[in-house]
Amino acid sequence: MNNMFFKGTLVCETPFAIGSGKSDYTDTDALFDCNEKPFIPGTTLAGVCRHYLEDCGYNTDSLFGYISYDAEKHNGESVYPRSESRIIFYEGFLKNNFKKSVRDGVAIENGVAKDGAKYDYEIVEAGCKFEFRFEIENYNENDSLMVSAFINGLNSGIIRIGHKSNRGLGKFSVENLKAKNITSINELIDFEWTSVSEDFVPQETDKCIYNEYVYDFAIKAFVMIANNATLEKKDGKLINAEHLKNTKNMAVIPGSSWAGVIRSHFKRILDDIEYANTNQFLAKLFGNTEHASKIIFNESVIENAAFINQTRNAIDRFTGGASDKKLFTNQLAFGGKVKLRIYLKKTELNDEELKLAENLIKLAIEAFNDGYLTIGGLSSVGGGFLSGMKEGDTNA
Repeated sequence: MNNMFFKGTLVCETPFAIGSGKSDYTDTDALFDCNEKPFIPGTTLAGVCRHYLEDCGYNTDSLFGYISYDAEKHNGESVYPRSESRIIFYEGFLKNNFKKSVRDGVAIENGVAKDGAKYDYEIVEAGCKFEFRFEIENYNENDSLMVSAFINGLNSGIIRIGHKSNRGLGKFSVENLKAKNITSINELIDFEWTSVSEDFVPQETDKCIYNEYVYDFAIKAFVMIANNATLEKKDGKLINAEHLKNTKNMAVIPGSSWAGVIRSHFKRILDDIEYANTNQFLAKLFGNTEHASKIIFNESVIENAAFINQTRNAIDRFTGGASDKKLFTNQLAFGGKVKLRIYLKKTELNDEELKLAENLIKLAIEAFNDGYLTIGGLSSVGGGFLSGMKEGDTNA
């Protein structure tokens, strides 16, 4: 017997959403246990870790098990070879307080927003901590390498948990990872999780499946990514919508906002150069109903932003003038700086596609710097303009 037990803490670095399949409160409700607390299913943890390892080129069958779909004949009967999993992931139960929120989304069809297809979904905000426990039977050196690989994958932000993970949600890190080796049946009978206390330091692994691109911007004036769930009084004024914030009251730009703007810009460029396979390339890169996105956009926090209320008149779309008695107030995020972080999955793009994607990213960054691209709403009145920050810059 040579079994290894691991325990640690999964720390939620960004909001995450694991769907429950229900829609009682939003179009997609988050998963909660019988005590109305979020948790992470063991099947989810096993799935994302195995998928990452296979993307990295590891053969996971010996650790995670398999079922062959090629039948073999034994005594005249068809038998499907199979191997049981040697790794068991336990449910990740909440260890601290949590906050849930609702975000807006819109369905995409052929790369553009589908008319009348706005929806909302429930998220659990960043800052939660969950139990992280798993065990491996008949532990060996190759298992140790794979454990190191998926722990590194979690800590690097490549392994994400839940849906919309390619748009900035579901980033976790592992804290306080401990291990305990059990080599006898008596030890196993007397085993308790409190005895798992030896530090486990992951080995360095070099099978990175993503290229990372990081860009720093200053906000020229203000940004507005509306949280339309807002309707409350602040500073004596009724706020119709405020900029989206995290639990630390800091303005954020969701990965979905970055993805939408940059995807549209990619399409304009490819159409202008009359690229032959624009729709197929964009579907492969950004994903569709059949394939996951090959490009990840992190959720970005705007540092040092000030929140200012702005009251404006609604505009009559027929006359172009101010609508009578239709004032509204938005709370905008002024100034500050923001970091855009993009990951490109190089293992599923050929050399030509990878080079094209990298060049398009460079052109999109230039367009932000030149003021041709903006992020968020109210761009017609100066919102969402960015300027590139060079080394040594501190703020806008």
